[in-house]
Amino acid sequence: MNNLDQSKYSIKNIFEKQMANSTAQKLLFNLNEELTHQLDKEHLAFIARTHCRGITYLCNDQKAFLFVNVRQKFISITFFTGNSRIDGLKKANWGKWEDNTGSETFRIFDNPSLKRAVLFAMKAYKIALSCSR
Repeated sequence: MNNLDQSKYSIKNIFEKQMANSTAQKLLFNLNEELTHQLDKEHLAFIARTHCRGITYLCNDQKAFLFVNVRQKFISITFFTGNSRIDGLKKANWGKWEDNTGSETFRIFDNPSLKRAVLFAMKAYKIALSCSR
């Protein structure tokens, strides 16, 4: 995960704090690898930063497009979509600002759900990028 800012928390710290098993750890590494590959393939810049429970992915220095929460046996993602929506995901609102609206939490527990999450992440990236202009 050489494209990840771990200045606040290391991946190891996150795994320990969240008591993540080897499956959750492997899913996070695979998600990061596949997402990075897809973003690079489309020449889309991004920033990834660790937090105490996971990783936030941003399309620029101020606009996030997803948050990955590390759990004990799986990882979950919230996609930031503003007023837009992604087909296949329900909307959720966890703040009083419209900019904080996003998707329901999406669980990744196997390879098919990981592939689907990457597709959703690419759509969320494009939504977030259009909102930040």
